[in-house]
Amino acid sequence: MQRAAALQIEVLRFCRLNGLLAFVPYQVSGLACCATKLDLPERAALLHGGAEALLLATSEVWEYFEVRVRARDVTILHERLGEDFERLYAQGFAMPHDEIIKLALA
Repeated sequence: MQRAAALQIEVLRFCRLNGLLAFVPYQVSGLACCATKLDLPERAALLHGGAEALLLATSEVWEYFEVRVRARDVTILHERLGEDFERLYAQGFAMPHDEIIKLALA
């Protein structure tokens, strides 16, 4: 899973540096899923919220596959975090876009 996260970070950097902003939310979402698998649920919830905010800024919608992956991951996070999930998700959603990207790259 560490390798998957490292690849997501690499692609996120590439997309950001090359102005491929429509792909950035997908990379952040992928990193959120990696965080869940790496047992970092608070980070995952923040990144999921941030990914949603980034996507809304592009006026795009999640692709069907991504909807399913995110729904599964969010269900896991709800089970692990309980009510804290909503607070963390909202916190990530409210973060400035450059801050959520910095968090994703950290």
